[in-house]
Amino acid sequence: MIDLRLFIGYLTMQMLAGSWFIANIDKVNSFIAKLGLILIDISLAVVALILLHRQKLRRKEVVNTIRNCNEALGYQDEGMYIEGKCIDDPEMKIRMWFSLYAIGIIASLLGFIIIILANSITVMLQITIK
Repeated sequence: MIDLRLFIGYLTMQMLAGSWFIANIDKVNSFIAKLGLILIDISLAVVALILLHRQKLRRKEVVNTIRNCNEALGYQDEGMYIEGKCIDDPEMKIRMWFSLYAIGIIASLLGFIIIILANSITVMLQITIK
């Protein structure tokens, strides 16, 4: 759940920053200001990715601890507690969402950078075409 909250929080900040920039595009026209916004956004993306990665590692630690406890208590042994059955599910899988969250964060970062540089790219293309 922490992963989802972090991801939604990051996307919310991206949407707020993007909409603020679009609303104030005429006020933020220097390259240095645009570069500053890009660096702030990159740092937020890096922090979000690091937090998500560490959460993934912590989740793996918890699952391994639970598996060790289950093995020590004999939950994986058929017939130990329930005749003909084992308590622990041997087909239990760890479902990690880190890759999908990382793709979303990187895509939104690239989208924000494109929004910031769109005006500059358009001007450069117009000069090149002329």
